[in-house]
Amino acid sequence: KRPFVKSSVYISKQQALEEQTAAMGTNPKDFLGYNPFKASLEIYLRSDYANMDSIAKIEKLIRKDTNTREVLYREELIDAINNNIRTISLILLGLALILTFISFVLINNTVRLAIYSKRFLIYTMTLVGADWGFIRKPFVAKCVRSGICAAAISGAILIGCAFTAIYYEPELIQVITLQVMIPVVGIIIISGILIPWWCGYFSVNKYLRMKSIDLYYI
Repeated sequence: KRPFVKSSVYISKQQALEEQTAAMGTNPKDFLGYNPFKASLEIYLRSDYANMDSIAKIEKLIRKDTNTREVLYREELIDAINNNIRTISLILLGLALILTFISFVLINNTVRLAIYSKRFLIYTMTLVGADWGFIRKPFVAKCVRSGICAAAISGAILIGCAFTAIYYEPELIQVITLQVMIPVVGIIIISGILIPWWCGYFSVNKYLRMKSIDLYYI
């Protein structure tokens, strides 16, 4: 089996005749006196090879290594699909960047407000001699825990939406694969840890640097 082949279906001359007879409503063999169809092999490519450059190389390979008389594929359809996928990917990337920025702003503001309410507690801890790392630790840990919970919920919702989409449109299984979902969920979880950690770390540092008088005017 070639590495570019996901699956293949062999269609015999008789099967091709039966399919065309059903489609046309008449048997070509009745008025031609012979079966005009040839045996064929339908090859379904893996998604990595579904582009014109790869298909052209595959065509040359098939013609060279087999006795195939003809290789047929719809070049304009493949180009249209790839262009649409490229356009959709760029749109989704743009939306992802916008949503990531919005998420960062919301998380940052939420963390800052939560730590703002504890600014006098932070100052009191500095007065009793607690070092900055000791003071930061519980605040940052709480932010990270919240981020992990939020990331887990987001990942579960995303997986649920993916399964729902595949349930109603089974063809999407070709696009929504484990190779796609695992990195996406991984990025969500990592972001859910790093963003709250970053926001919590620098928000606490802000109040650690302040003098007592400044805490009343912010």
